[in-house]
Amino acid sequence: MFKAAARGIGIIFTCLSLLFASSCSKPANPSRNEAPVYREKSISTINMNADIINLVNQVRQAKHLPPLRILQSASFEAAQHSQDMAAKRVPFGHDGFKQRAIALANELNGSSATGENVATGKMTAKEVVTAWLKSTAHRANIEGNFTYTGVGVAKDSRGVLYYTEMFVKK
Repeated sequence: MFKAAARGIGIIFTCLSLLFASSCSKPANPSRNEAPVYREKSISTINMNADIINLVNQVRQAKHLPPLRILQSASFEAAQHSQDMAAKRVPFGHDGFKQRAIALANELNGSSATGENVATGKMTAKEVVTAWLKSTAHRANIEGNFTYTGVGVAKDSRGVLYYTEMFVKK
């Protein structure tokens, strides 16, 4: 598991893929004297899952890659993982990734690759995708040779969001 944390702004990213492993980059830290901006944000999660998928597919389209199709079981696995992290049933990260990958492979009667991007913080869909794109490993999943995706976003008791995007290749 690879993890980068930006302590001053409360955003944490991790990424994982069964295809490859590379380190994630750290987002820029604001000055220590600046108050974290995210604490004042009110983020709506109503359309967040669809917005993240649309933004990821816009990136893929710009790179002449086929759009990722929504796989309901990937959305379910992503949502469950985000909910578990938000409820502190699992630590932030990729605990249980192998089981999620196996569940998705079973759903598709086999898969050749599975990847996962995870983030936390009070970010809009655009902010989380932009942050993922600044990381080599996250970008590799977004631009990877995958056919399906699913996104799940959950909010903890303090209003902090947990984002999970699953990527699957049939």
